Amino acid sequence: MLNFQVTVVCKIFIALFFFFFSFNAFSMNLTELIEGLFITDASVKSSESAVKEARNDVKTAWAAYLPDFDVKVEAGKEQQWKPLDADNTNYQFNEMDITFKQKIWDFGETNSDIRQKKNALDVAQLDFHAAKATLIIDAVDAYLGYIDAVKKLDSENETLQSKIESTGQEESRVKKGSGMASDVLQAKSDLAGAQKAQITAEGDLRKARNKFIKIFKIEPPESIDTMQLIELSAEGKSQLPKSLDEAIQAALERNVDFITKKIDLKDAEQDLVSARSDFLPTLDFESTYKYKYNVGAAAGAKEEVLGKLTLKLPLQPWKDLPGYKNKKYALLTAESDLEEEEYATRQTVGDLWEDYQIAQVTRDFAANKIVISVELLTIKKRERQLDQADAAAVTAAENAVNDDTQTLIDDETSLTESSLDLLESIGALTLASLQDQISTPDESSKETASTEAATEVTTEAATETDSGDEGPPPEAAPVEDVVTTEATTETTTESEQETSSSESETTETTQEESSESESDATVSTGCASNTYIGQQQADGSWKTVCKK
Repeated sequence: MLNFQVTVVCKIFIALFFFFFSFNAFSMNLTELIEGLFITDASVKSSESAVKEARNDVKTAWAAYLPDFDVKVEAGKEQQWKPLDADNTNYQFNEMDITFKQKIWDFGETNSDIRQKKNALDVAQLDFHAAKATLIIDAVDAYLGYIDAVKKLDSENETLQSKIESTGQEESRVKKGSGMASDVLQAKSDLAGAQKAQITAEGDLRKARNKFIKIFKIEPPESIDTMQLIELSAEGKSQLPKSLDEAIQAALERNVDFITKKIDLKDAEQDLVSARSDFLPTLDFESTYKYKYNVGAAAGAKEEVLGKLTLKLPLQPWKDLPGYKNKKYALLTAESDLEEEEYATRQTVGDLWEDYQIAQVTRDFAANKIVISVELLTIKKRERQLDQADAAAVTAAENAVNDDTQTLIDDETSLTESSLDLLESIGALTLASLQDQISTPDESSKETASTEAATEVTTEAATETDSGDEGPPPEAAPVEDVVTTEATTETTTESEQETSSSESETTETTQEESSESESDATVSTGCASNTYIGQQQADGSWKTVCKK
């Protein structure tokens, strides 16, 4: 009975473990991860707190226009010892003061402070939006970076295994002076390069994993099957500008850095207004009600009411003049910074627009180049089987397929990231701009593999068709019999020199040229002795003549 209970408990724990593990594994879609980061990320929480503080600062600035209402109550005992001709006093007293103060006007100082606090609130909200956009960019980079690293490592592993199979080499290390053949050394060199690339890919995967943990605060899945790629949603696609001019116009209206510079200019203007108010008077109203009982040795109750207007005019302008000049200089600096930021924004948006356009084109070319590389590899493997190509050609084709595969991975990621960077630059990037793709990275790679396989089958079929149409190779053309002639061994005739040089090129051409030259010589000269010798001419050249 005890063993049965232990077995049941173990099964329950195992079921719970796999349940939580499966839930964790299959909840790796990026949008949900980013939603969780919006709640837990330190930078987002800090910027959100800054927005709340800025709102409170605006309320505090508005409070300067509200009246001050004070109540003061005093109670105690007062004794007075007077001269001999007066009576001493000993009274319990109490006193109450009610004061009302109202600022009427200060010639722009308070109003300037309110506007600056509103500007600070706008900046805090911009920073909050920018913190979310930056978090989205970082999360996408870490998420897709991990997927890319896994894909590249898989590609390097496949390339390494393919090189081992095609070259028959499993060890790339060679001792100096080993005396190996050049084709073997070339194969080992390619194998060493593949091993190096595999080690580099493993290191890149570890770095991508570390970045994933830093951003999401969780471990990445062991398999990318549970991860989903992302794409622009319908809202995100509608937010993309249709032209460069539209992108620049949107950036000048919503770009965070540019809008911040415009707000800095407004703050500089308000600082100048506040500095100017130091030279102008202030106007305040004050009213006080007082109730006194036994105060000042005066027995009995007493009431007082006081109302007054206070106009205060500073008469020392030289004290505030340097500060006023500094505010004017700060305003000029803010205007220059805004103008410079406009040029910088135009350049940044223009560069990001070009990156987005180039990423669209290069991604299509990269996909087409993989098709070409796969077809070329198929042909090289077939030629290798027919001993029409060496192992180096097959290895070069495999390298091209591997390089093009990694290029396509980079270009796909670059296309996604460039579109997000463009949306961020125009201040339109939000979580609603993204959505998870239906297919997983593994399914996408399987689709690519099936396309490549179909291409390979098509190429093989085309190759077989071509080879079938060609038929048997053509037979060599018959060669006429060569006329044998005698020549002296002392000298080398001009015809022998020509024949020797021609034999190094092609045998058939040499035989045809020899037979034609000798036949022509026989017909033209009609040498009676049928023997030719070489005769040196006056210019140092040699000429074939008939031996007499």
